[in-house]
Amino acid sequence: IEKLKIGDEIPVTTPHEEKCIETLFELYGGNIREILNSLSSCIQSLPASNIPIQITDDILRDILFKKVNESYLKKLSDVEKNILSKILEVGTVTPTQLSKLSKKALTNISSKYLPKLVLNNTVRLKKIEGRYKYYEVVPEIKWWKLQRTENQKLENYFLDMDTFCQQ
Repeated sequence: IEKLKIGDEIPVTTPHEEKCIETLFELYGGNIREILNSLSSCIQSLPASNIPIQITDDILRDILFKKVNESYLKKLSDVEKNILSKILEVGTVTPTQLSKLSKKALTNISSKYLPKLVLNNTVRLKKIEGRYKYYEVVPEIKWWKLQRTENQKLENYFLDMDTFCQQ
């Protein structure tokens, strides 16, 4: 950031807090491409402004969760969301494993749910080993894990108010 500044008279503002990078690092297991894609997506979602906006962890979580909800999750039924959450929990899964996890018939998983999830770009085929097909969620679906509870939102609101009042 220091190398990008124009002169000494203009203060440098980092576009994000370190906590944002830590959150995305944990979410993607250090995959720098997905970390940068997520940051970029968050920045593009911010309103245009002449005043620098620093992305806090709360802003990052709220924006990315809203994007995944509007772009992907709204299109899915409750059963499909449940199946998607199982894939998200496990990571990489075969239809047989998914059938056991979701307690749905293998034929329904293979012919109904997985094709729709693939068609909606929420799940992708990761690899094929022999007759086994392994599926995983697309990186954007991991934003679903960033959802904050109402208690977390309230706690952070009051912490922000305390900090503001002390200034």
